[in-house]
Amino acid sequence: MRIENTKLGDVEIDDARIVTLPEGILGFSDARKYVVLDVRKGSSLKWLLSVDRPDLALVVTDPCAWFPGYGVSLSDADTETLAWEGGDELSVMAVVTVRGRRREDLTVNLRAPIAVNLRTLLGKQVVLPDDRWGLQVPLPVRTPAPCGATGRRSPGPR
Repeated sequence: MRIENTKLGDVEIDDARIVTLPEGILGFSDARKYVVLDVRKGSSLKWLLSVDRPDLALVVTDPCAWFPGYGVSLSDADTETLAWEGGDELSVMAVVTVRGRRREDLTVNLRAPIAVNLRTLLGKQVVLPDDRWGLQVPLPVRTPAPCGATGRRSPGPR
């Protein structure tokens, strides 16, 4: 499938890689289908490109790579939305806000990550009850060590 995105231009995507977020993302409830693309090869930043809205492309990253000890607890409702079964792999992405051209101008929303079941490709934005994770946390200047292609985790319901 080809989509023409206003930020990225003409993009060819594999239909088998489309992630569905049945509830959408906060502020973008009308966009429910996305694909994850590299910002550039080897980068820890990715594009979360909307298939439904050609004007929507968010920068995301694996928060576990940047913030040791970061974790996501899933409720029963979350695991139901994700069709999560024991042993499924979970990708966790946090939305990055770009406020300028320098690395220091990047902040990340750790309070409301997006969890994706890699088996079903169903995702959900999860608002964490733990207030130690903020909405606009500065992204560390260091480059994280690679921790897998998509930051896979299998935390299971907690």
